Amino acid sequence: MNLATTMLFEAKIQQQDLSHQNFPNDLENQPRQVTRTVDHKHSHTTICVDFDGVIASYDGYRGRGWIGAPKPEGMELLHRLNQMGYYVVVLTARQELDLVGKWLQEHGVGFAVPTNTKPPAVAYIDDRAIEWKDDLSTVISKLKDLDNVKTRSPRSGA
Repeated sequence: MNLATTMLFEAKIQQQDLSHQNFPNDLENQPRQVTRTVDHKHSHTTICVDFDGVIASYDGYRGRGWIGAPKPEGMELLHRLNQMGYYVVVLTARQELDLVGKWLQEHGVGFAVPTNTKPPAVAYIDDRAIEWKDDLSTVISKLKDLDNVKTRSPRSGA
């Protein structure tokens, strides 16, 4: 993707409603890579919450623009974090941050800012995470327990 078709959104995370953000209407019709950077001055109060699978229902990629229904527990989590004074960042692997931002606003959580780059935070909440505690055998065991992980041969080369 070249620079002409790339859109860069930079947003300084603030503890306020982001309804003033403009999400251009033409973005729905154009493939774009969107990146939102996070202001690091809030890292001591930032909590990142994964989008697909925690906040929005997710059972696999269904194409650009498709976002699952809100998950009640995930939505409640966002509201509680906000009420507790945390700076709520929604972390996603999606490139369509424009659509994620609109979805968040439409579902009443416009205070949460989407990003697809991992900012400094006090915690990361993700439905697919395996916590690292300096114990390789535990991580390997958990990986073997996953139903959707297939045995792969190691990559050759450096």
